Amino acid sequence: MKNRKVFTIGTANRRAGEFIDLLREEEIAVLADVRSVPWSALDQFRKENLARLCMDAGIEYLWLGAALGGFRDEGYEAYMKTAAFRDALCSLEERAARMRTAICCAEAEPWRCHRWLIAGALHRRGWTVVHILGPGERMRHTDLSFYRSPPPT
Repeated sequence: MKNRKVFTIGTANRRAGEFIDLLREEEIAVLADVRSVPWSALDQFRKENLARLCMDAGIEYLWLGAALGGFRDEGYEAYMKTAAFRDALCSLEERAARMRTAICCAEAEPWRCHRWLIAGALHRRGWTVVHILGPGERMRHTDLSFYRSPPPT
């Protein structure tokens, strides 16, 4: 049976070791970076440095920003209706079905980021999506009516 669980995580202002520890807690094998511009004010999260950090931790780094990154001129929800998005999502699904995968972007809170929309698309396609918020802090994605506001508490 194929794996049908995927995780999301934000780099935010975490320390490098903390970030890797969060991935290790969930036994993540692939980090799929969906930042359009994989740059960070924190040096460790710039694309080449994050790739090296992952490699040193035994985690595959995969940049998908060209295919799944945010900052779309037409808006991300409009982009989600295109064949390019569907193809990229299918590629991500194929990888995630084989290897435990986390989708990564910059925002700490998933509902403030386009990865929330990616998570919703995966959820609607039958995936269990778990947002890694912090040490021991997880939130399962559900089909909620909000996109960018915090979940009710």
